[in-house]
Amino acid sequence: MPARGGRAAAPASVQPTGTALGSPKLTTKDRWLIYCDAPLQGGGGEGFTAVAPDGTRYRFDWMVSRPYPQIERAVYTAPQRAASGAETNLYGGYLLQRKEFWILPTEVKDRFGNTVTYNWDPANRWRLLSIRSAEASSGAVRQLGFDYEVDAADPYNYRIARVSDGSREWRYAYTDLAPYGKSLSSVAVPGGGAWSMD
Repeated sequence: MPARGGRAAAPASVQPTGTALGSPKLTTKDRWLIYCDAPLQGGGGEGFTAVAPDGTRYRFDWMVSRPYPQIERAVYTAPQRAASGAETNLYGGYLLQRKEFWILPTEVKDRFGNTVTYNWDPANRWRLLSIRSAEASSGAVRQLGFDYEVDAADPYNYRIARVSDGSREWRYAYTDLAPYGKSLSSVAVPGGGAWSMD
């Protein structure tokens, strides 16, 4: 919409051209550009890169899956007469086994070349091992590492036990609320303090 005086309004943000990645496969009404440009890790096909209007690129190419609740559909037959004389419906059913699939991010890069990298565990693909940031201008690197407490009864259910940046660490403790699982109860923070949760 033109501004008053007949001049065009200034754009709300930087519009990426997308020339480095070729032509986008999809654009959104908010001016995000979607490219199918990366081999998918953990499955056949392609991952994708989403480019925000400010030029920040988000690469999604880490595919994971896990069981998802099944769907059951009962099929009723015509009424049958039981030995007692009462009429009942005999039925069978169909079960649809399902899986949930996600494509998770592995890298975010802004238009200045600063990057954040997400490192996932190849042995347990849902588990994030570390997040690493690298500043393009200074070369400064920072990293957070994650250790987990695994629920033996449910391999897809694990909780963060420790987070470390290499010199400081945060430790997480949980209360058992059987049969409902565990709930976060406290976090020991660097310097000897702790947060507690009710």
